[in-house]
Amino acid sequence: FPVRSRTNEIRFRIDNKTLSYYRSCMITINEMTNDLLSSGLSQLALAKLAGTSQAQVWRIANGQEPRYRLGKTIEKIYGEQLQRSA
Repeated sequence: FPVRSRTNEIRFRIDNKTLSYYRSCMITINEMTNDLLSSGLSQLALAKLAGTSQAQVWRIANGQEPRYRLGKTIEKIYGEQLQRSA
């Protein structure tokens, strides 16, 4: 829940149980990329959707962190894929 500090910043207090729940729900861009590839999407197809190269998709799938904008694009593609499969 939000709490105001002396400097008027809003901070959130969360108990350890809530924090561990949120941590367990987090998924990295690398994991999203690998999930998309495992679902049948090729590296080339994902690269075209994300506006990048197949080599960059390979690097992300193998652990390299993408730049922010590309990461957000992959996150969007992943969300759309989840909605289609639901």
